[in-house]
Amino acid sequence: SRTEIILSPEEILTSRLLQQIMNQLTDIPTKELDFKRIFDQYSDDISYKQKFLDQNAFLVYYTKGFDGPNRPSIESDIPEKQTMQYGARNEAWVAWDNFLAEVKFAMKSPDDSSIQELTTLLTTTTKAVDTYLKLAPAEDVQVAIKSIELL
Repeated sequence: SRTEIILSPEEILTSRLLQQIMNQLTDIPTKELDFKRIFDQYSDDISYKQKFLDQNAFLVYYTKGFDGPNRPSIESDIPEKQTMQYGARNEAWVAWDNFLAEVKFAMKSPDDSSIQELTTLLTTTTKAVDTYLKLAPAEDVQVAIKSIELL
């Protein structure tokens, strides 16, 4: 069972407090592939067209998506949902990784870090996850919420 930690912006960081915070977050992966794998389970697969565009970004950019005479631009029907899902996933990882780095720094130099910095990074992570969840299937989100409530 988890206990809620309530912090004020003026709270003094201590190793004990940082350890309490990290204990609350142990279920969240700290390695990039593990973190992103969770999101990828609920994301649309990368299409062949998206792979082609990614691998040929230089060519596509400089030809402005030219795909032959009398044909629409190759970029005209890019799968937007998948792009947005992966973007939100990547933003969540960057924010989470920054948070982890700040916690490590704070453990070594608590006087040079603050609760405000940590909460800002967690807020950024949460916003990115919320963006992703708006794109996920609603029924999957409901199942996840119920399983979290059981913890």
